[in-house]
Amino acid sequence: MVRLTFAAVICAGVAICFFGGTRAVDACQIVRPPKHGNFFDGWLRAPNETVFETRAQIEEYNPYVANTYDDSISSAWVMLSDNHLIGGVHHFAQVGWWKWRHPGQSDGTRSLFASWTVNNNGTIQEIWLPDNYGVGAWVKYEVKYFNDGLSFNTYVMDGLFWQIQSDFVPNQATITGEITDVGNQMPGGTQNHDSLLDAFYQTGPGVNHFFNYPVPASIYISPGYSQEFASSVVNITQIDIWDQKCFN
Repeated sequence: MVRLTFAAVICAGVAICFFGGTRAVDACQIVRPPKHGNFFDGWLRAPNETVFETRAQIEEYNPYVANTYDDSISSAWVMLSDNHLIGGVHHFAQVGWWKWRHPGQSDGTRSLFASWTVNNNGTIQEIWLPDNYGVGAWVKYEVKYFNDGLSFNTYVMDGLFWQIQSDFVPNQATITGEITDVGNQMPGGTQNHDSLLDAFYQTGPGVNHFFNYPVPASIYISPGYSQEFASSVVNITQIDIWDQKCFN
């Protein structure tokens, strides 16, 4: 896929802007052979109808990110998407946090981000801003669809983060962690999981608990990696995710 990225460094209403967290004890250097791709650990809701919103409070974590690729990332996010191939592309709009390690960096940079498909040729566009919440904070992320086949808003802590135009109608909601190299740490460790709280999605006039309405949600772990990553439902609005190779 083609990726168009640009960074914004405006911190509206924030006295001090800074990148990243400092609680390095969270990070575990993972012993897995490098493999580039997209690998997931979380939950999927596919109700077979239009999904207008999904949201969750996600714990800000400080995972280990390997210095292997330009886009070596560990992240956690909420997303609206479709399950139809339009021009060979699955469309999506998402918002969350990521830790991105560029070649030559000793560690990585933590940021808030939004990402979305622009059209039917696979182009992905991204925006990122400094993450001023810090490791250990609980931050609410939300994506809303405006039922016009085009318009989405992303929110962080109920404030508008970025307006998106992407020509699809969402019928899936996902809340998950993601890494782009299996040498990276999926957010969370066996002793200190990364928690995703107050998870909801909306398909009609009411807002539904993500994990049990009307039937249980589907686990969303990349095939072949159920021995590497783990996810558990703590209650009807909370999941925990973690990397089984991290013992912190």
